Amino acid sequence: MFTNLSLYSVDDLIISIGDVKVILLLESPFSDEVCHKHPLAGSAGRNVSRFFTERITGFTEWDNNTAFGCQVCCRSFTRIAVMNCSTNPLNKSVYSTEDYNKNSKLIDGLDLIRRNPKSKSRRGDNQNIENYIIDLLQKRLEWVSDQLIIPCGDVARGSLNKCKIDKLNIIPDRVPHPSYNRWSVDSNFGNIHNFINEVSHRLSQ
Repeated sequence: MFTNLSLYSVDDLIISIGDVKVILLLESPFSDEVCHKHPLAGSAGRNVSRFFTERITGFTEWDNNTAFGCQVCCRSFTRIAVMNCSTNPLNKSVYSTEDYNKNSKLIDGLDLIRRNPKSKSRRGDNQNIENYIIDLLQKRLEWVSDQLIIPCGDVARGSLNKCKIDKLNIIPDRVPHPSYNRWSVDSNFGNIHNFINEVSHRLSQ
């Protein structure tokens, strides 16, 4: 489905599947991620780095001004996987005018998922687009067993809930998407203390 937009695709950031303890599940790539070719490469990634260096055990030596995904890559950090629900951008502003004009129906369908993530059904081709994304996400999660999955934001949690995979270990409380410094405000989390304790505990095992 995304053949004509393959240049925008960003793969999952998994250094070693066998070592993963925590999975950060984001929405989709933005401009920085498309450029760097891995998730959490931009401002949202820097927000995650600041949070981890200040509040998660074992990250005091990480740089709080360098995007989290970039540090996972550079440090070959194996205990956290970073994934997006969609490997292609959902935000249509990421695409060039030329590519948008050639693929406007598909890109508008992707953008609709971002703007209305809680919809249970969509019209026509828009439902086919979402089904494709969910099916691909299911396949990309087939390796998961008891790892803690943290869906960040409504798109991630909604997409994960639509996957037909039994016994996934999903953190129950709301976790915001880290864009726009949302992780710097405790009240944006459903239970900030549980989030910190769960992540710290998992990574210490």
